Amino acid sequence: MSNPPPIPQDDNDITNRVLLSHMQHHVLRLDNKIDAIGKDLKEFRNEFKIFAHGVDELDDRVQDIEIENLPKRMSRVEKKLSLAA
Repeated sequence: MSNPPPIPQDDNDITNRVLLSHMQHHVLRLDNKIDAIGKDLKEFRNEFKIFAHGVDELDDRVQDIEIENLPKRMSRVEKKLSLAA
């Protein structure tokens, strides 16, 4: 992007037009940065959704494994309890 219009050295040469032109330049720069941030946030959101889906899948698999192993674990606990009694 181009440089902002130069600000006159003499205060008497600073007009509303010069001020407006300078401000417009910076507003356009900020607008472009906001657009880029919005695009980055959208990409981040999509990546996070993929990540969250993977975490949910892993959690489901862990729960399935725990459910499969529950009877074995219960019998071990019951055995230890009977030995302790």
